[in-house]
Formats: sequence, C-alpha cells, structure tokens
Amino acid sequence: MKKQYDYLLVGSGLFAGVFAYYAKKAGKTCLVLEKREHAGGNIYCENIEGINVHRYGAHIFHTSNREVWNFVNSLVEFNRYTNSPVANYKGEMYNMPFNMNTFSRMWGISTPEEAKKIINEQRKVIKGEPKNLEEQAISLVGTHIYQKLVKGYTEKQWGRDCKELPAFIIKRLPVRYTYDNNYFNDLYQGIPIGGYNKITEKLFEGCEIRRKVDGGAFVKLTDLTGGDREYTDTATEANAAYAYIALPYMEHGGTRYYGAPSDEATAEVRLDPPTLKVDITTDSKVAILLLSHPDTTSFSFYRIYKYDAAEGAGTKTLLAEIKANRTSWVDTEIELEHTYVYSATAVKDGFESAPSAEQRLYVPIPRMTATAKTAVGGGILLTITDSGSADSYEFKRYDDGKVLSNTKDKTCLDTDVVPGTRYTYLVTAYENGESVYRISAFCTAAKPKASLRISEKNGTITLTVSEVSGAASYKLYQDGSPYLSGNLAGTSQFANPWDDGKYVFRLDVLDEDGRVFDSVTQTLRIGAHYDKAYDTNGDGVCDIRDALLSLQNVLNGKGGTLADILNLLRFLAD
Repeated sequence: MKKQYDYLLVGSGLFAGVFAYYAKKAGKTCLVLEKREHAGGNIYCENIEGINVHRYGAHIFHTSNREVWNFVNSLVEFNRYTNSPVANYKGEMYNMPFNMNTFSRMWGISTPEEAKKIINEQRKVIKGEPKNLEEQAISLVGTHIYQKLVKGYTEKQWGRDCKELPAFIIKRLPVRYTYDNNYFNDLYQGIPIGGYNKITEKLFEGCEIRRKVDGGAFVKLTDLTGGDREYTDTATEANAAYAYIALPYMEHGGTRYYGAPSDEATAEVRLDPPTLKVDITTDSKVAILLLSHPDTTSFSFYRIYKYDAAEGAGTKTLLAEIKANRTSWVDTEIELEHTYVYSATAVKDGFESAPSAEQRLYVPIPRMTATAKTAVGGGILLTITDSGSADSYEFKRYDDGKVLSNTKDKTCLDTDVVPGTRYTYLVTAYENGESVYRISAFCTAAKPKASLRISEKNGTITLTVSEVSGAASYKLYQDGSPYLSGNLAGTSQFANPWDDGKYVFRLDVLDEDGRVFDSVTQTLRIGAHYDKAYDTNGDGVCDIRDALLSLQNVLNGKGGTLADILNLLRFLAD
C-alpha cells in the first residue's frame, strides 16, 4: 500500500522548511522533493577543515521582526555577527557600505555637510536619468568613490564594462552620512553557530526528503539482457531516498520499442554508524577514544557525545567534531572516580547516522602517581607513589631513550639536563621481572645557580635576578637588613631610595622549607663615586668589572694603558 502524505513540498529551502515545521506541529505529514544532492537550498553549508563554508555565497541572517528573530533562535543559537565589510584599494582600506568613515578616509573630512558637498559637486557630470550602472553609481557616491571602490570590483564580478550594465543593479547600494559601518539597518543579525545546516535539520525533522537527479527525471542505469534480473546501484549517497522503475523493451530494425513501466520501487540509503572504543591512561588523566567506520569516504566528520553517568543521559553534550580521516580523540576533562558515557555518530551534508553503541568508562584512582620538578642546586627530581608491591622501578627519559636508573627507590635525580628544555619521563614498575604499570611526568629544567646584578643610573635602580632550580622564594638584603622578598626572578626597576654611598647587597635563595641553599653578593656605589671616564662597560656603575674590561682592552691592544687601570683602581678604592 502506498504511503499517504498531507502535503507535497517541492524544494527544501527556508520557505518549505518553515511550512514543514509548522505542518508537523499541527500533526500533518510532508513529502519533500529536492533535485539537488542536499537539503537547505542556497543556505547549505559544507564543513571544510572544520569551517562551515556557505557553498552558494555568504548568507547573513538579518531582520527587524522580533517574532522572526525569536523563532530562528528557538531552533539554533546565533552568534553576534555584524556585517562590516572593508574594501582594499591598492593598500588603502575603506569601510563599506559607504558612510562617514569612508568619506573621512577618502577626503580627510569629518562632517556630513562636507561629504554631501563633495558628492553633489562630482555627480554634476551626470545629466538626466542614469542610463547605466556607471552613471547610477556616480549619481549616488560621486566619481572618486566610483573609480576606486565600485568600477573595478563590479566589472570583475560581471565580466562587463560598467557602461554596459543596467542602472538598477546598483540602486540598492546603501549610502549613509553617519559613522556607522553596519551594512544592514535591521535590528537583529547574525549567523547560526555551527552553520545553517542545523536550521535545515530542525525545520525538516521528521519529514521524508526524496531526491532525483537531473531536475527530477529518471536516469538510465543499465540494460539487463541475457536473463539477468539483478542490478546493484553503487552511485548512491547516505541518508537519501531513491526511486527506481524498470522498462521492458525490444529492438526491431534498429529501433528500440519500450513497454509500460513498472511501479516505482523506493529505497532509502542510511549512513552506517561508527564503532567507538574508549580506554583510560594509566595515570587516569586522559580518556582515549578510538573511532572506526567501514567507509570513511561516505561521510564528512564524526560527532562525539559525552555525559556523566551519575547525572543521566539528559545531560549529554557534544564533546567534539572531528574529520572522517581521524581515528582517535582524547578527553582531558575527566575526574577521578567518575563514570562517563561516550557515543559517536557519522555526519554527511547535515544528516547524522544512528549513534554507535554507548561506551562506559570509569576513571579509577591510579595505582601510581609521578611528579617531576626542578631540584635544589640543579637537575630534575622525579618522585613516585605506588600503592602496589613492585620489586623495582625503571626511570627513563623518553626524549632520547636514556635509562636513568633501575632501582627500588621511588626517587631519581636527572642532572644531565639543559636549562629551559622540557623533558618527558616514563617510570615503569616491575614485579617478578614483568612490567605491571607505567606512568609519565613532565618538567622544564631551570638554571642551577643564582646570579645578582644591581645598578643605579639617573635615579633608577635596576635589579636582575636569575631563575634558580628548586627556588621557592628569594630574599634581598641591603647592608645586612632585609629589603625585598618573594619571587624576584627576572628584571625589575624602581626609584633609588638610598643616599650617596657604598652599599653591599646579598641575595639568598630559599627552598620550599625556607632554607637558604644558595647566596650571592654585590657591592654598589651610589652618588659621587662615579666617573663616566671610568665606566668602561657603560652600565652606570664604576666597579671591578670596569677594571677587568680595561685590562683586557690593554692586553688586546684596543686602547688604554696600565696607568689608566691604576687610576681606575685608586678611584674605586676611594
């Protein structure tokens, strides 16, 4: 028995979609016929490299009707996109549509009166009613804007001279004498988050859509001869319905004669769901999702869904959309002792397959934990905890495969590191010679020793402290009295608080327990004991470093004498 429908809709654009949506709410059924390979009409989007591309040109939804705006937002969420085009003319940037920002950039003016005066003067070259696009454009915005921003673009778009194009084409061009770059005057505008296909899916949900190629005509597939009675149509796409007929024929005298066609037979091609497997890393920090599909060319991308089992399936959310050629995804947003439920679908042209079988994943408290941090005095210290009964642990640097130690100890110090380099470590637990557990840790090596540089110039103190391995905090002393504390690593400047004289500064480096494990001192003269002639390195301070640099210059024949060095040393001694 043939299926009956209340309404037949030809085409699957927005008009048909809105009709179908409200017909369905009224309890009616609709059959939709679409000649294209997809639904949605000209708002159809293609997902290319994760970007929703409008196949038939950019579409920006805009309206001043609140009821319409509320309706489309009940279907999907819209972003707050404002269409404010910018034109590039030989490196000069102009706002579109034409407004006071455009005129100000073009002519260096600031008021609407100035703009109107220039445009009115330029449009005088047009006599009478505009006869073509060029004259219409000049009558709207004058010759300057026409030549720079209309002529070249329009002729490239239409492939014809502007004088050969009708005037009505450009009559809709908005021209404003306000500082407003918004292309539209409507109260509401935007683009659906995720693309227009989501609107199409919602509007036609529950409707049957049938597609026929070549404007709806049947296309010959094959001739069956010699007793053949079967044919397999492989040129089909998922989530599409096809209609078939068979025609008997005979040939006589070079002419083919057809009999009456058979009844139509319909077939619907469904997109196969993917297969999903999930696993957890040994440190319980990352869920690993493995995806597969019998034909990755039959769809565009996967959708992965997730919910917390304790909160129920009603809290299911979209975790990710990944391309069909991907085979895995990782989820780092997990918590210990929680159970998560994952599923996946395949998507093609806005149509979504049935979901995969749900996969449940419990995140256990890991048997082992591992930390890696910069060690006091240099290197990276690895520390593990293990609730099991391992005989030994292998500490291995993953970056170069170097085994650091095989030991029963739960700590290991890697001293062969380069400051500023990030290292990855693998720790494997062994029981009776068999590997039973493995965990990883990461750390960036820091500098091993402290350095202090303090100088004064033009009333400003510059303090530079190196970052030290294992440092929890720093303390700076001035002549034995505490002056600064905290994380002083790096360079800082402040106004000179001291009088002229000689000061001794000491920097202590403290570990997490507040113990000093490194210290460095420097002497600083402020005020009268400075002479630019003796400041060899130009750092605003006369000190022993200047003497050493002067000595090096003398020995290398770069200027100066030993007498100059003696004078500098006397100056420093004073």
